[in-house]
Amino acid sequence: TMLVMERLGEATTVEVARETGRSRSVESIHLNQLERMGYLEKYRKGRKIYFKVPQLVVNETETANRRRPHGLY
Repeated sequence: TMLVMERLGEATTVEVARETGRSRSVESIHLNQLERMGYLEKYRKGRKIYFKVPQLVVNETETANRRRPHGLY
């Protein structure tokens, strides 16, 4: 779920479920847990609820990826 969110940047539970192949309800649970842990932010746009990766998390991920030795994923 988090890898999909890092790639998409922001998405609804339906969009994440489409990417992962899991049900919307499972992704809703995962996304809300990640939001409570501070890895995602949640906001409403019209009738839809979106989750997005905060800029701080994006910066930390980019820094970690630069430090990782080539070939290790």
